[in-house]
Amino acid sequence: MSLHGPLPSGEGQGRGSRLRGGFTIIEAAIGLLVLALITGAMASTFLVGYTVISKEANQVSADGALGSSSLSLLRDLSSATSITYTGLLTAGSGSLGVTAGAAPGTTVTYTIDAQGNLVRSGFVAARGLQSLALATAGCQLTVTLTPKAIAVAQTLRVTQRIGATGCY
Repeated sequence: MSLHGPLPSGEGQGRGSRLRGGFTIIEAAIGLLVLALITGAMASTFLVGYTVISKEANQVSADGALGSSSLSLLRDLSSATSITYTGLLTAGSGSLGVTAGAAPGTTVTYTIDAQGNLVRSGFVAARGLQSLALATAGCQLTVTLTPKAIAVAQTLRVTQRIGATGCY
């Protein structure tokens, strides 16, 4: 055997050899562990981002439902000459009838359908409502709207026009 020449075939490949032909199982396991830790950290970052975006989307949806529903309600209720309220409006139950103008007047009816749409006389006035409640105290009306996306209600205070015969 020569000290400076190439090794004959089969020599130098035993247990004590310094020549290596790949990774050991321990090195591969450590590499996979490091990869798993990095992937887990990235996944948790994306999950937090997704959660924040979902909450923001719910808030925007609720704001849209409250904004569009309050616009038609305020207009109708402030000019009402009579109001017919059958109780809390939820999907499929309750109604709110508002009549405005000189007799016989124009009457609009509000309901909430199964999809959570606030329906004003057959047309969708707003989407994404869970409930609508109405309370009266003289010429002062309090409307409580609860959107489906978030369970935080919005309260609207409406003052009806006051005439010679009271509220109208």
